[in-house]
Amino acid sequence: MNSWVPKTNTIIVAVVFLIASIFVYVTFLFVVRGKINSIELAYSNTASTLALEEESRKIKIITEENSSQIESINKYFVEKGDEVLFIEDVESLAKESGIKFDIVSISPVKPQSSTAESKKIAVKMSIQGSWSKILVFIDGLEKLPFGVSIQGFNLDKPSGSSWTGSVDFLVFN
Repeated sequence: MNSWVPKTNTIIVAVVFLIASIFVYVTFLFVVRGKINSIELAYSNTASTLALEEESRKIKIITEENSSQIESINKYFVEKGDEVLFIEDVESLAKESGIKFDIVSISPVKPQSSTAESKKIAVKMSIQGSWSKILVFIDGLEKLPFGVSIQGFNLDKPSGSSWTGSVDFLVFN
């Protein structure tokens, strides 16, 4: 009599093929996923590199288009070693304004942290002259092509038409 139940050897061979097929499937699944991940990573790195190159091209174009504005901003700050030129400009401005002046002190402003470098120079000047000449000097001081911030301005008129006082200002470097 033929039975519909397969023989034991057939079942064993079928189970072994099933287990081998599952093992091969899982192995290839991990291999394929690894390859997909490496392709995605390579694409991402390429895209990042291309984006960085595009950003650098844009920055270069913007820099070239705005070179005159960048130059004027760079001139706004007194470069290290150019402090003497700045003081000469202030002295020239005072002479052109027709006031008598004396630079009382020039000192770097201490930064808030001990590791930071000083970015400001404090200047104190004593001035003497007519009201209009002093105002011309102060106006010219504010319009210098440097970063200047007037911190204090004192005037007194002891006698006559001459005013005396002092002006304190910061120079950014």
